[in-house]
Amino acid sequence: MIAADDVLTVEWLDADDLAFGEAQVCDLARAEHYRALMAAAQPGGHLAPPMVSPDPDRPGRYLIRDGRHRWLAQLALGRGRIRCLVVRPANTST
Repeated sequence: MIAADDVLTVEWLDADDLAFGEAQVCDLARAEHYRALMAAAQPGGHLAPPMVSPDPDRPGRYLIRDGRHRWLAQLALGRGRIRCLVVRPANTST
């Protein structure tokens, strides 16, 4: 959940600095959905950025809160940096 006073920014992050959050479930058996994401991630397409938050246990790393398939599609396309919506709780200075 995003609180009203959380800080939201769009940032380019290294793909290797992202990890699955515990709540994320990934089912690549939904191949049609995955193929559509791959097509949207191509140049000229539009793919909403994954939503991530700083990992409290690993400084400099982020947990994917929403958008695991979008992240995987971009990895499959060889993207080293991924545009993400970063959610930082207002009560932290991370």
